[in-house]
Amino acid sequence: MSVDMSHETPSVCGSCGSAPGMTHLSWCEAAPDGERVSAEGCFARVMKGGASDKVPREMLVVDTGQPQVPPPEMRHPKTAEDVDELYRWTIRNGIVDHHGIDAVVLDIPTEATRRCAAKMVADFPEEVVALIKERDIRHVTGHVDSDLDSITATYLTKRLVETRDAASLPNFVKSLGDAVNRTDYGRVQEADPEKLVHMLPGVFMSLKSVSLRPMGSEMGAIWRNGDIPAADKPARAAQVSEKYHKLLIERMFAFYNACVRADRDGKKIDFDAIDFDALDLSPGLRATLNEGVLNTMEAFEAFNIEFAAAERHPMRVTTKNGDQIDVTLLLFPQTKLTPLMVTNMSYTRVPPETIVAAYIGPNDKKIDCYDIGIRPETLDLFDIAFLEVPLNQAEADKRAPLLAELKEKETAGTLDPLEAERLKIWTTLRQGKEYLGHGDPTVAVAGGSLVAASNTSLLTPEDFRAVILAEVGKRQA
Repeated sequence: MSVDMSHETPSVCGSCGSAPGMTHLSWCEAAPDGERVSAEGCFARVMKGGASDKVPREMLVVDTGQPQVPPPEMRHPKTAEDVDELYRWTIRNGIVDHHGIDAVVLDIPTEATRRCAAKMVADFPEEVVALIKERDIRHVTGHVDSDLDSITATYLTKRLVETRDAASLPNFVKSLGDAVNRTDYGRVQEADPEKLVHMLPGVFMSLKSVSLRPMGSEMGAIWRNGDIPAADKPARAAQVSEKYHKLLIERMFAFYNACVRADRDGKKIDFDAIDFDALDLSPGLRATLNEGVLNTMEAFEAFNIEFAAAERHPMRVTTKNGDQIDVTLLLFPQTKLTPLMVTNMSYTRVPPETIVAAYIGPNDKKIDCYDIGIRPETLDLFDIAFLEVPLNQAEADKRAPLLAELKEKETAGTLDPLEAERLKIWTTLRQGKEYLGHGDPTVAVAGGSLVAASNTSLLTPEDFRAVILAEVGKRQA
């Protein structure tokens, strides 16, 4: 099975970040083998938690791909060495992903370390190289909606693909793996925006904020375009997604290549306090980073205030294996940001087993009225689809008298256009979600990792909080 390269024209140089038509940095063109890594042949094609069975054999999947689940006899490690063997076992079985271990190995010795995909590559490069040689790997893919772990694991793996040598990883690979690991497991507690933007997760958020910004409007234009056949829209939207995620991958690769160059020039790379002036970044990449830094600082200043005031409620959920585990529900009863921004920012500050609920209410921005989410990778452990029913029931209770009034107006012929549109929404089944009631605005999506309400929600902040806390009360330890 061949790899489709039809969308492989790079938006920027995948090594130094120079824009098309601009001169490459001198170190990029003259760099010896192993000093820079090209983003060519790297993708973000597999969904988070998606299957890798359609991925060609010469493409290695990282940080996703329907994880390999360790056999029962390995699920109760007694030593740090036992835990290390779990990750080696996963790599030997063909996927560089930690989610299978996180899903079924609930307890590990205190001296052991859980590892994200990037740290798996950093700690076990020999096993990754052996897999690359065994399958003659040529390409690497992370997941759609690329996060720091997915792209960093892609970068390190691509270096190993190019060199076939575990010793080719950069000198700072251990500290890089540790920095990504802290981010992926929600252990970055820095609240000062000026410090955060000089930490690795801040750099990633800054580049992502600029790189993916046009994606939503382009995808929205596809879905709204009546001239595009409905059957063609998903593929067209996927191409747009891949284009902008590729741009983000290229920019992160260029950033890491600059770090490698600085390290080899004797400059210290501290991923908790990155000195941008010590890095030889292309003018375009530096401008993108500067713009993103301003975006990230502004967003985090507002988020910090809300995060400090958010309610924290302990509750117990049942895992997909039938075990009971204690989790925390983090509640933002009235955010001034967007609910999706709040959930995504929270994921960098809380453990994976945290449910984040954020409410903004009806708005003229046409964004969700509220979102409740968990990290998609936590789906291997549990989902939150159980919140769909009580929220829709609360919506139906508030909708009933208003719906009766609209039907009376319809009979009398006195509906105005806005009322007619609302009546249509409230009496139509949601396509693809016909199991919901007529007009139900709240739906579990992304495999059950996000419960979102459309702008037709009627719940007040008090209503939303009451429903959430009632569900917490049913599930307290």
